[in-house]
This record gives sequence, structure tokens and C-alpha cells, in this order.
Amino acid sequence: MIPVLDQPTHEANDQHETPRRLVSNREITAIPLPRRSSLITIPVNGPSLRSLLPGDRVLGLSGLANLGNTCFMNTCLQCLLNTEPLAYYFVSNQFKPDVNRAKGMKGQLAEAFGDLAHKVWTVNGSVSPSRFKSLIGTWANSFAGYRQHDAQEFLRFVLDGLHEDLNRIQGTPPYKELKDIPGEPENTTSKRWWTAHKARNDSFVVDLFSGQLKSNVTCMKCSHSSKAFDPFMDLSLTLPASTAHGSVSLADCIDKFLAEETLTGSERWT
Repeated sequence: MIPVLDQPTHEANDQHETPRRLVSNREITAIPLPRRSSLITIPVNGPSLRSLLPGDRVLGLSGLANLGNTCFMNTCLQCLLNTEPLAYYFVSNQFKPDVNRAKGMKGQLAEAFGDLAHKVWTVNGSVSPSRFKSLIGTWANSFAGYRQHDAQEFLRFVLDGLHEDLNRIQGTPPYKELKDIPGEPENTTSKRWWTAHKARNDSFVVDLFSGQLKSNVTCMKCSHSSKAFDPFMDLSLTLPASTAHGSVSLADCIDKFLAEETLTGSERWT
């Protein structure tokens, strides 16, 4: 989901001779982006998700049955099902008007996830995600069977599948290449890239999970610089080997991800 360097690096090579080294740096933009979350009624200071549920029992603490080597799947599903805005969206059935039968898995994944969310938030005890698992295997052979898989790869597949099933965009608008505009302010460039993304991708999943990553690639031979503002729904963070304060925090992982790096040897574009 994060093609950080591809487009800017190609642009640099098209206009200049092969650079000996490229310096790249990235940052998560803090520019306010237009959202459509206001169309979804998610209580903040009012009734909570638990107000939808019967009785006074503590719900939402259900376990997911292991269907084999499916701990990778259960881990991802528990994270999503305990993201309260997402759970509220499904348990309250506000997702149903957004189901898009023409895209993705034709609404089947969204409905299966909604069914699972209802069970997890209304049952005390173990819940079987067998229907959800079977559907995933039908649409993606790589996840069929009961072998172990990469959790992040599975999470990306589920988020992308839910997004497509709930995409408010009807049809497929034509792709328009985004080009650099000399002298354009970064805020304007960021919003232009985001508007182009939302013209093809507009769902509650995007509203809730998407961000924008600014990447900057500079040729150390000619100093040409190119920027890109790519959308993302997850980040691949590595653990720093050590930190000044001993322990490792999420902020440390993000700082490492955003650190400037020099691309040399096989890493640079030729």
C-alpha cells in the first residue's frame, strides 16, 4: 500500500543522467484533509458502542476460535473488531447503505465482517470466524487452507477488500497521472493528490484508516528533487536496535521509518 519511492525516482531519471546516489526522506503529512466521516453517526461524547448491546454484561471480550494455524487471522480480526468506530459502523448496521455490489467482493466481505462483528459484540465466549475464513479463501487462493500466513499481508487484504465492498464511488473513474507543478505550495500539492485519490477511493475504511505519506527523493549529483504524496492504510515499521532511553516505543519505530536514507548500490535507481 505504500509505493514510497517509485514515481519520484522515475521522474528524476527521466530528466537527468543516472545519479550516483539518491537521498530519500519521508514524513506523514499533518495537513487537514477533507473527510466524509460526518456522514456516519459515530458517537464521541454521546452513547457508546455498548449502548447498542443488550443487558448489563461486559461484551466485546469474545475470543475467536483457532481453525488451524489461523492465529495470524485472529490477531488481525481482533484488532479491527476492537477499533470502536469500525465496530460501531458495523454493529449499528450503518455499513449496509454503503455496500457496493459492483466492486471488490460484491459486498460479501463487508456482510461477513458485519456478521462477525455482531457475534463478537453480543456473545460471551468463543466465536468461530469460519464463514469469514471460508469467504477469504474463495476470493484469495493464497489464504485458502489452514497454513500460517503473514499477518500484515492478511490485514492489508482485509482492509482493501472492505474498502472496495464499501466504496461510495460508482464505476471506475479514469486514472489521471499526477505531475509536479513547479512552485506549487506543498499544502496545495498534498490536497491535489488526496483529491485525486478520493475521486476513486471513498469509503468509511478510507475515512478511518487512510493517511498520506510525503516522500522526497533528491539526486546528490544534480540536486534535482521530486516529491510524492501517497496514500497508505498501514505502515511497515521495524524495531530500532537500541534507543537513547533504553525501551522502544511506537514513536521510536515511526521515527526510524521516517529517517532520511541514502540509496546506493543496488538500492538506487539506474
